[in-house]
Amino acid sequence: MKKITFLLSTSLLLASLISCTKETVRQAGNIVVDPPPPPPQAEVKIASSWFSVRLDSMADRSGVYLMGRHDFETNERYDKALHIELAYVNITGQRIPVYRLLPQRLLFPQNTTDKWYSIASSMDPSGFVLKISNVYDPNAYPPAANFADFKYRYVIIPRSLYNSLSIDWNDYSVVAQALNI
Repeated sequence: MKKITFLLSTSLLLASLISCTKETVRQAGNIVVDPPPPPPQAEVKIASSWFSVRLDSMADRSGVYLMGRHDFETNERYDKALHIELAYVNITGQRIPVYRLLPQRLLFPQNTTDKWYSIASSMDPSGFVLKISNVYDPNAYPPAANFADFKYRYVIIPRSLYNSLSIDWNDYSVVAQALNI
């Protein structure tokens, strides 16, 4: 009796699972209609304004570093596979404006030794992430004061546009002119 009850309940369960699979829809007149395809992901161009980042001291297995975040200024979504993410830093305190594409290594001359720092950025679903580390001493925090006045900007463009433009992406003035930002 238990075997019959088990077989019956198993058969009913399998029948209900099979009937729930998604297949093409049949409508009156024996016309087969496939479900509509998802809408294509739009190619968008996003450029932030220049912004400052508050830097916090962080530590993990790789060493110590400074980290900062900036929320996206728009809720516009984009597909990372179809877009390129660029980030620039405006290094203040110079005679002329200095802009660099990230990631970047910067030299800060010191009294006795020169210090090299790495500035890298990434973008996650909520915004821009900045990481500054000491290149040759991963256990020494970079001095946050050296980076306090720096400004940052992210630019997200379609990969097709990036590939079609023959420009120097390291030269911010050329990029700004080409993208009209």
